[in-house]
Amino acid sequence: MHTMHFQLQFFKIVWAVWRRFERNSMSAKVFGQKCLDEKLLLISDDTVTIFDKFTIDHSEIQGPRLHEWRKIMRDNLLQYFDLVVRPCLEWNFTEMEINFALSQIVWNYASRKLLGQTLQAADSFLAEISENLHEYYHNELKIKNYAPRLAVIMDMVNGVLKNQLEHEKTMEMAFLFDMLSIMVSEPAFFTV
Repeated sequence: MHTMHFQLQFFKIVWAVWRRFERNSMSAKVFGQKCLDEKLLLISDDTVTIFDKFTIDHSEIQGPRLHEWRKIMRDNLLQYFDLVVRPCLEWNFTEMEINFALSQIVWNYASRKLLGQTLQAADSFLAEISENLHEYYHNELKIKNYAPRLAVIMDMVNGVLKNQLEHEKTMEMAFLFDMLSIMVSEPAFFTV
């Protein structure tokens, strides 16, 4: 039972990381340069928000240092415009490339958190999707030197993973120093 609970908890965290990247890349695709200029973010398939005007009522979770936590959260989410939206706009990545990046994020994140069979599965899957992307560049896009595109994709992936790690540490500190006045059933999921 413990293993199943851990797997479910891990799935929720990976889903949240995936969704954040996917929403930002989709926002770039839908709104183009306007997404970056106006900080537009699709928060669902039919709802967009202007990031700078988006507010959430935190009165129910207000801790003694809520204003610090809000700034940290805002800055973390704002980084995705430079980490994901900007490269998506500059390079006009295809769905195949975005899916490759998403898979890289998920499996690299998984390999940092889990060991054993999951790590072996991650290595195998990453090798397979890398080969698929190579074939896609050569056979469908007819790109001989795709190294610059791949480098930008991997910069995006590594930036998202680094941002996620920093965010998790920040959230742990928020709970440790009572920046929030809440009790959560799954603290690991809330750190996402």
